Parts: sequence; C-alpha cells; structure tokens
Amino acid sequence: MSFSLVIVKSRPTSTPTALPEASRVCVHVEDGKLIITPA
Repeated sequence: MSFSLVIVKSRPTSTPTALPEASRVCVHVEDGKLIITPA
C-alpha cells in the first residue's frame, strides 16, 4: 500500500504573520493520495 504525498501552499510563508496560518493544515485522503491543504 503506497500513496503520494501532496503538499499545497497557498502562498509563501516568509512573513511572520503567515507562520501561524501555515502551521494549521487540513489533511485528508482522496483517491489514495494524502492531501495537505492550509486550514
């Protein structure tokens, strides 16, 4: 059993204000893939 790891970033997290937002992510499995998206 194998799956692909897909990480989606809405924008660069270089600014301090974006760091807390980037630390919260939503993870779900779709079609055998592990999808990680910003919460």
